[in-house]
Amino acid sequence: MPSNTRCQPLIEITNQRKSRHDIFEWQGGAIVARYNAWEGPVNVSNAEGLPQSTVTNIIRRAKQDKSVENRPRSGRPKKANKRDERAILRCIRLKPKMTYQELVQEVGLTLSRQTYRQILQDSKIAY
Repeated sequence: MPSNTRCQPLIEITNQRKSRHDIFEWQGGAIVARYNAWEGPVNVSNAEGLPQSTVTNIIRRAKQDKSVENRPRSGRPKKANKRDERAILRCIRLKPKMTYQELVQEVGLTLSRQTYRQILQDSKIAY
C-alpha cells in the first residue's frame, strides 16, 4: 500500500448519525412538521440525521402530550451546582498542594470527600 494514501471514511461524515442526547425544542418541532407534511419516519430520520426510534418517540410524545419538550430525568440531583464546582476548581488551581481539610475550610461546602474527588476527576485534575 502506498504511504501517501489516506484512510477514507466508510460513509460521508455529514450523513453519520449524531450522538444521542436530548434534542432541542426546535428540532422536535421540525421533526413533527416534517411528519405532518406526510413524510414518513424513515425519511424524517434520514433528513434529520437521527435514529428512526428517536423520531418515532418524538412523534408519539407530540401526539400524546401535545409537546416535544424533554422530560425531567430521574435520579438524585447533584449536591454541588456549577458555581460550587467552579469555586472548588479555583481553590485547587490557586493552591495545588492544598489538603482535603484545607479545601473544605476554604470552599465552605459540606460535601463528602468522594464528591470533591469526583469534581476534580471530572475536570481532569489528579488529586
